[in-house]
Amino acid sequence: MEFQVLGPLEVLDDDGALVDVGPKQQRALLALLLVNANRVVATERIIEALWPDDPYGKEKTLWVYVSRLRSALEPDREANTKSTVLETRDHGYSL
Repeated sequence: MEFQVLGPLEVLDDDGALVDVGPKQQRALLALLLVNANRVVATERIIEALWPDDPYGKEKTLWVYVSRLRSALEPDREANTKSTVLETRDHGYSL
């Protein structure tokens, strides 16, 4: 998998095909995690970055974005198995 961050954010799978990583906010989540690759980004920090004007009650929306990103980044991962790309760790997420 290749992440291209100069210019528009793009993700290419192992075959070089473009991966659809979703709408603007979901792409922003991926960008935030890429900037902090291999480090845990706290859930609160993500919410504040994505919804600075209205962070209240955004946890469920974040969970949906994380779930959709996991599906996009690991399309062959079996249901209810742990992600190896986008991990949940220490009250946050790590890419």
